[in-house]
Amino acid sequence: MDEIIKLKDNIIRIKEQYREKRDEKAQELTKKIMDYFELANMDDFAKLTTEQLVEAEILFASDINMPILDETLLPLDPYEAYESGAYKDINIVLGTNKDECNTLIAVTSKAEQEIITNQLYEVLKTQANNEDMKILNDFIAQEKTTNNLDFSMSILEAWNYINFHIPAIKLCQAVTKGAGQARYYFWNCKSPLQYLGASSCIEHSFLFGHKELQREFGVVIDSHVSDVFSQMLVNFM
Repeated sequence: MDEIIKLKDNIIRIKEQYREKRDEKAQELTKKIMDYFELANMDDFAKLTTEQLVEAEILFASDINMPILDETLLPLDPYEAYESGAYKDINIVLGTNKDECNTLIAVTSKAEQEIITNQLYEVLKTQANNEDMKILNDFIAQEKTTNNLDFSMSILEAWNYINFHIPAIKLCQAVTKGAGQARYYFWNCKSPLQYLGASSCIEHSFLFGHKELQREFGVVIDSHVSDVFSQMLVNFM
């Protein structure tokens, strides 16, 4: 675990490189959305409906994955704000799911799964130096030996740690350096759709016994787990 945390710290380097380009990326993304909806100016942009914004999110979300700074709403990068203590002392609750990345392979064949995980591996290689790759490859070997995971599942597990578990824990630690309190949960209750495991966002279906999601998937949510999870959030608020 210590080694994979080190890998995560090293990979933050790419965020620094991305920060230099994010204003340019934000302008490119804005232009794509304006062209797609045939908008004349920013006044038209401001009139987009919720449905249109959701459509744009689905179409263009992968184009940018960093916060865009401005002088009003987000004057500082969140990482910088927490690292420097320049944030209000508010309480937060956040967590991660054990199998966050399972949604990437939930409805694919074994062959497609291997293609996807190899692509993830190549992305990691572009972000990592030789030392990082040694850590990653050692982690994959360890997962194979200890948890009997094949290459594909080991890559997903590394991706879970690097992009979900470790950042969430570090954010909680940063918040508690001030007067704010943080509650962290680690979701390990599997989806009734077993192939998903405890995948990304699956806890939402347990929140207040979400009836619509239950109908959509044709399953019955464990009412006890739903009550415990919902009550935890209510108590926190």
